[in-house]
Amino acid sequence: EVARFPGRKTEKKEYVLYFGRFAEEKGIRTLLNACRKLPEIPFIFAGSGPLEAEVNGVENVENVGFQTGEALKRLIAEAAFSIYPSEWYENCPFSVMESISYGTPVIGADIGGIPELVEQGRTGELFASGDADELREKMWKLWNDRQLLSEYTENCQKKRMEQKVEKELYIPKSIHYSWFGGKEKSKFIKQCIKTWEKYLPDYQIVEWNESNFDLKNHRFAREAYEAKKYAFVSDYVRVYV
Repeated sequence: EVARFPGRKTEKKEYVLYFGRFAEEKGIRTLLNACRKLPEIPFIFAGSGPLEAEVNGVENVENVGFQTGEALKRLIAEAAFSIYPSEWYENCPFSVMESISYGTPVIGADIGGIPELVEQGRTGELFASGDADELREKMWKLWNDRQLLSEYTENCQKKRMEQKVEKELYIPKSIHYSWFGGKEKSKFIKQCIKTWEKYLPDYQIVEWNESNFDLKNHRFAREAYEAKKYAFVSDYVRVYV
């Protein structure tokens, strides 16, 4: 039961992970109700939000706060599995993709785009959004059936490798961004670009602006530019590129 993330092997540990915002629309109350009924399972919550006091009040839940970078990657990769109990329609929740990409199965709510990301019976399980009892049953089942959990973990790892190969074969290593209007870039924007250069040294970074995008031949972009609606110009360029 080993998950991988950049360059290392990470052994699975004995906890179930939730990472994200501590808010009602994220299904936190439903998840906490299920956690209380599974005192034998240790849970780690990584995040922050308005329901933090309720998170801290559950005995078998450890709140490690908001995490980023390597610390978050390790938490995800080392978890037995993760939970995504959202109760609102999210199109393509990154947390689900991130979990599976680090070799960690997901139990997710069957709402929005989650069922398209979690393959029932292969990379995780689905439950009726807002149903604490079904969520509890799914968590108990996966925690106690280590053979099944091992199969899901292996499937997540295979999926990650498939995605890695597909990315390397079909996705160009380039980052495109727009900067129209001629204003100097803020310190934050400059830092973002430096981060791309640091962590993605083999990627080509392309800036689109007045010098390399012909506004005259694109009416919508030209009119938005003349009205100084540069965000609309950027949206158009993003589709065009």
